[in-house]
Parts: sequence; structure tokens; C-alpha cells
Amino acid sequence: MEIRSMTGFGRAEYADAVYRISVEVKSVNSRFLDLNIRMPKQFNANESNIRKVLKDYVTRGKMDLFINYEAFSGGEQSVHLNLSLAGEVSI
Repeated sequence: MEIRSMTGFGRAEYADAVYRISVEVKSVNSRFLDLNIRMPKQFNANESNIRKVLKDYVTRGKMDLFINYEAFSGGEQSVHLNLSLAGEVSI
């Protein structure tokens, strides 16, 4: 399959009982490849892999990729304060 236009939009979403993830892609014509990726911080370690996959399919154009992630709470969450560690902090 050969893609002739660099202008487009796509959206996909997956959800189950644990999480929901949605991905949107927008692209416009441009002389060079310009990738702009917006995603949650917990996915930052995967950015280079995402860029590599995109570059396998796209050689030029301005592309915006938006990744949204929502984890559903499976139960009670608790926060514990470590007082001895907090006492070591000097301000």
C-alpha cells in the first residue's frame, strides 16, 4: 500500500476493567519530518521506540501523536509517611 497524502487524522481507543488508552494522530504536509509526541510521563521510556516505529512508516510531514492513559483503581490505595526519612530533609 502506498500513501500519497501527508494530511490526515486517526483515533483509536482500547478500554477494559483495568485501564483505558487512546491514541490520536494528526498530520499535515511539510517538507521535513517533524514528530511531536505528547504522552503521560510513565511512557517516556518508550518514546525512542515510538519514534522509530513512526519513522518506519513516515518520511516527511508534521505529525502530532497524542497518547492518553487512564488507570482504573482496583481497590483502596494508601499513603504511608516515612517520618525518619522526612526528618533527614534540611531546608
